[in-house]
Amino acid sequence: EVHAYNGMGYNAGIVEKYQKAEEYFSKSLSHLLQLENGEEIAITLYNSALNKMIAREYAYASDDFLLLIKVMEILGIHALSIADTARFYGMLGICSFYIGEDYRCSYCLNKIDAYVGHLDYVEDEDKYHYWIDTLFMMYLLRAMMAVADGRYEEAKLKFDKAEFIMNMDKEK
Repeated sequence: EVHAYNGMGYNAGIVEKYQKAEEYFSKSLSHLLQLENGEEIAITLYNSALNKMIAREYAYASDDFLLLIKVMEILGIHALSIADTARFYGMLGICSFYIGEDYRCSYCLNKIDAYVGHLDYVEDEDKYHYWIDTLFMMYLLRAMMAVADGRYEEAKLKFDKAEFIMNMDKEK
């Protein structure tokens, strides 16, 4: 039943029925709380947050991402089958930018840096490739923040880097 609600929510979001998607995700969460299935709760929170992000409800998406990250901390996990914590911080950072929470944007970038800082020393392209989504969001967020601060040359460099990373993903 839980997977059916998640699937219906996902499909509703795809066809831009965001409110209907949210209803399905809420039903799924209600059942999952009774089952006390932490990882499935986290996945459903991610689906809900992503749905709200796509619907441009950034404040609500931000709340869901914060709750998702907290649930993962409580469970002692750093990744779900769909993504890892660094990507969630990237998405939280983008939502935070759109609602004017500059401090949280910087906080998210610092968290992402803790995950990807080692990549300067990685020679194995497959290990580097694992982090492409996170790196894309990191450079995108840095570029967005630079534009907001009027640092246009820096923003251009960061947007170019984000585009380069996005194209690397297409090549793979």
